[in-house]
Order: sequence, then C-alpha cells, then structure tokens
Amino acid sequence: MNVKKGQSTVSGLVMLIGLLIVLYILLMPPCEKCQLLNEDCPIECQQNYEEGVLLSVSPNNVGFNDQIFHTFSPINLIINSQPDYKSLANDIEISRSWFGSKDRDFNFRVEDLEDLDSVTISFLTMESKGNLYIYFNDKQLFFGMIPPGEVKNIHLPLEYFSQNNILSFYVEPPGFFFWNTNKYLLKDLELKKDFVKIQSIEERQFLMSSDEKNYIDESLLKYSIFCTDLEDGVANFKVYLNNLQVYSEFITCTNDEKTVEIAPSYFNEGQNMFKFILDDGNFLITEIVLENKLGESIFPNYEFEVDSTLNKVFSLDIEFGSESLKEFKLKLNDNVIDVVTSGFSFEQDITNFINVGKNNIQLVSDLDLDIEELKISYV
Repeated sequence: MNVKKGQSTVSGLVMLIGLLIVLYILLMPPCEKCQLLNEDCPIECQQNYEEGVLLSVSPNNVGFNDQIFHTFSPINLIINSQPDYKSLANDIEISRSWFGSKDRDFNFRVEDLEDLDSVTISFLTMESKGNLYIYFNDKQLFFGMIPPGEVKNIHLPLEYFSQNNILSFYVEPPGFFFWNTNKYLLKDLELKKDFVKIQSIEERQFLMSSDEKNYIDESLLKYSIFCTDLEDGVANFKVYLNNLQVYSEFITCTNDEKTVEIAPSYFNEGQNMFKFILDDGNFLITEIVLENKLGESIFPNYEFEVDSTLNKVFSLDIEFGSESLKEFKLKLNDNVIDVVTSGFSFEQDITNFINVGKNNIQLVSDLDLDIEELKISYV
C-alpha cells in the first residue's frame, strides 16, 4: 500500500510539473516562444532588448513583402470570486464586573482592499450573560444579547476597512448588582473575506502604414485561448477593433485555437486598437497575431514603443552589407527621412520624430536593400 501511495504521489507531482511547464510556455512572449519551439519567427523577433535599445533588427536582404504580421503580448482576462478564511481565535472569554474586566482585541491586515467584495465574522456562543458589544475600527457593529448555542454571523461594512484593522469585544457592566459578573464564552471566531478579481477588458495597440491599409486583401486575427476557470459553464467573449465589434462568441471552459477574419475597412491609417472583453471566468489568450495579406508587395515596417521622451536623445543607426550607393527613404511615423550614402553606415538624430506610445518605421525603396542592422536607441 505504501509503494502504491508513493507512486501516486510521484505521478501527481510529474503531472503538476508538466502543467506548469505548459502554462509557462503559453505565457511566453510570441518571439521567445517561436525561438524556443524552433519555429519560423517574424523578422521583428530578431530584436535585441538591450538597455536603451528600442528596436534592433537584422533583415539582411530587404525586399518587397506581400504579408505583414503584428504580434501582441498575452492577455489574462479574469472575473472570479475567491473566499479567504482566517481563524482569529478558538476560544474567547469576555467579562466585566465591579472588580475587573476582560476585553478582547483582534488585529488583522487586508492587503487587496480594491478587490474586497464582502467580509463577515462568525462565532459560536457557549455561555452568555449581559449585552455584548462588538466594535470594528472604533465603529459599533453589534450590541445585544446572544443566547447560548447560537452561531452568530455579522457583516463588516467595507467602508470601515483599512489595511490594519482592529476587531474589539467587551460586555456591559452589571450595573448596581456589584456581586454579578457579565460574561461571554465564544468559540471558533472566524473571519471570511470574499475577493472579486476583475480584469474583464484588455487592450492592445498597433500602428498601420498607409500602404499596408490600402493594399490589404485579407486580414486574419489568430490566437489561442486557454481556460483556467469558469464557474457558470459559459462566458461571452468579444473582440473589438477601433470600437467596432469584429467577433462575439459564447465559450465554454475548453482550450482552442481561433482565426477571425476582419474587414479591411475596420482599420485606421496610423493608430489602431484591439479590445478583448470577457463577462465571466478566467481565460488566458496567447499567440495573438494579426496577419495581413496584401494585394501589392510593400517594403517591411517595424514597430517599437516609447514610454517617455523626457530628457532623452533618440538616434537611428543603419549598418549596410556593402559600400555601394544606397538611396532610399524611411517613414518614421509622419516624417520622411532621406537616406543617401555609399558607406557602410548611416546615422541620424530622430528625437523630434518620436511619439510617446507606439511608433512605426517603414522602408521605402524601388530596389532591394542589404541591411545588416537597423537600430533605434536613446541615451
């Protein structure tokens, strides 16, 4: 019997480790995942993430392309309730007489106040004499007599809470009857906290050049959806693009790969935003890729994000594979940079062209280019 129990424990541990590995891979950024799994990665996945480097790609032979990929970080949509039970005391004695008193205070912390939905205390009354007072953070919760044998449940108003809290018990004095002692014996004092975690909407932004928008023939949004919890059995999942609904489905707690076709008219030139909305459960959405197939080939474009331009100097650096004459244009957001050089490198200050948030840079040329590295950085 002990051997079988040990084998069962080991099997359970192996399954748990396997599940954690699967979840880790699902949560990895798309570029790291395709490199780990030895799959074909989009060219933007060659980016370096050094300090001060916003974009670093090595496209090598750059030519016209009839497909554009926009990749997005994973999304975790959560709507669930999580009860938390805490035992404050097994046995409590509270008393008061003319000759002395025994009051009780209980201290406890609540870290996630913003997610707190409801709180109650409960206890069993073993003995009682006189009226019982219960205060929470110096505000009265209860006053009255509780008969022996009764289980009492008392709600704690959320507006009374802080991170550090005090729950106080005492009984009223016996009045003129100096020989009497008012007393309560309570058992199993328990604190129940209900937390509701809500993260029902997530947004992902991206930029689109005028050429890409004008030449889209087919646009496909692809993603994998992984369910970790769904109490009611079905949830309503919706996807919006630029505040227009592109997908809606009632989903169950299953894992699936999805492809959603999007009308080209839904896109904007420049800034675009996907919005993912869920009304129940806990779902992880990974491998989110927008794949645009174009009617005409265009030169590739790359995206990078800037959190602040304050006190920063931004530069563009290009390394070429040959010393021949290179003459082409770069579109950085709404700005055009003329590149003319016979050397192996080109450098320009682009501080005035940078936007906070998403930025897009696109190569414009009539001929193929041999670019060993294109880098955007700041100091």
